Amino acid sequence: MRDRFVIPIGELYNKAALKRVNKSWRQYKFNLKKDYYKPTEKTLEEMCSATPPHGISSQNWIKLLKYWDSEKGKSLSTCGKAARASLNQLHRCGSNSFANKQADHEHEHGEKMSLLALWIKAHTGKDGSVLPGTMTEDFVDDAKAKVEQLRLINPSKSQQELEDEAFELTMHGGEIPDRPTGYGLGVRKSDIYGVHALLRKDGPRRIKQRTVVMDSNVKEEMSALHKKNEVLEKENEKLKDQVQENNILLKTLIGQFSQIVGGVNDGKGSTEILNCAKSVLGVTNQHVMNATGEQGKSTKDGN
Repeated sequence: MRDRFVIPIGELYNKAALKRVNKSWRQYKFNLKKDYYKPTEKTLEEMCSATPPHGISSQNWIKLLKYWDSEKGKSLSTCGKAARASLNQLHRCGSNSFANKQADHEHEHGEKMSLLALWIKAHTGKDGSVLPGTMTEDFVDDAKAKVEQLRLINPSKSQQELEDEAFELTMHGGEIPDRPTGYGLGVRKSDIYGVHALLRKDGPRRIKQRTVVMDSNVKEEMSALHKKNEVLEKENEKLKDQVQENNILLKTLIGQFSQIVGGVNDGKGSTEILNCAKSVLGVTNQHVMNATGEQGKSTKDGN
């Protein structure tokens, strides 16, 4: 296929190409059977003895004719005809895909085509008529009536949104189908009703806005944490200084008490030593009271 057509590399493109080939192969087999298999006009022996179509060997052609003429082949053919006859809406866009019709409309009018508008475009002729014996006209009338009902409920919605919703409700009755209708070849249920569809409806703009809001919140939280860390660092420095001062005072107190105890023990206790110890205790007490008050104030401000 890539020798004759330009197909991008990738699993997604491989699957799409194989789906398109499968559809063409089925159409090719249908044309073969329609043109060469004539059980009402010829016997099986006469068809097998005739010259096979171009590109098919005699051996393979005889096998195919016998398969068509077998009970299994006839049973599957009957089921296929019944399924085809049960279709009550037939498109009239020929080989032009739904996706191409949507793209042509968007290129010409500068806006996206709704599902209902696409359905009408694909199932009506150039004069706007529908195929006789089909339910296309009734379906379109029901969908348009549903659009007007939805407009009364949701007047803020655009025409395209109303027509898309009305098409879904009329086509599927409000239920999620196993195979989406009206989207063309290769479209899966998850593409329309899954997570990817919700992301597409929200659009990259909303996702970007949400990311920006999240980034802004994170920045604010980080800034607040930095400020708290700065305050804690300052408080830690103050605590270190206080601890050092307390150690000095403690050493001084220990020295004074050691002198007092030593003097009393030696019988040399004097008023001068006691006054000096009293002075040291007073300074220490005042320092402790000041430190306690500043710590309480700092705690109150932090709260």
